[in-house]
Amino acid sequence: MRILALDLGTSLGYAYGDLPTGAVLRAGTVKLATAKEITEAHKTRMNRRLDPRLPALFNWLTSFNVLDGIDWVVFEDVEFSSFTQQTQLWSSFRAAVWVFAAQNRVDVECINVKALKKFGGGHGSSDKARMADRLCAQYKDFSRAVSGVMFQGKVLNDDAVDAVHLLKWAQTILKNTTK
Repeated sequence: MRILALDLGTSLGYAYGDLPTGAVLRAGTVKLATAKEITEAHKTRMNRRLDPRLPALFNWLTSFNVLDGIDWVVFEDVEFSSFTQQTQLWSSFRAAVWVFAAQNRVDVECINVKALKKFGGGHGSSDKARMADRLCAQYKDFSRAVSGVMFQGKVLNDDAVDAVHLLKWAQTILKNTTK
């Protein structure tokens, strides 16, 4: 079973792995739009009609599925926002994942922010540094570097670290439910 875990946002954190081995095969970050593209979308009101990050997310998911195959998509279910546009963008990201999943017969699961922080960091208010430290302490494939967490010779940012915790959570949950 191939699982793709996503920390949804303009900087899309992802981790990809499988259930039988519990391995993390790949992890990283994809920029769904540049600051210039987002500013241009605002100027032309495309952010109100079709924010450029949404087709970018959908197309990335489709390409990833064609190349590697996805059985489950897991994402962090953010339950808060500071302003209306943030809420609308977050809802749109979720919708893009759900449409992709429906069209490709991929299962979807999500976990709320506090539960992920508790799983990955040990308590529901874990900060980014604690999440990174715990990842490195729990899994030998990850190590601390000055600029972040190292995995397979590259530095992972906070979004990718969250995605790895999402993947590990999904592997744990699915392993327990498929026995």
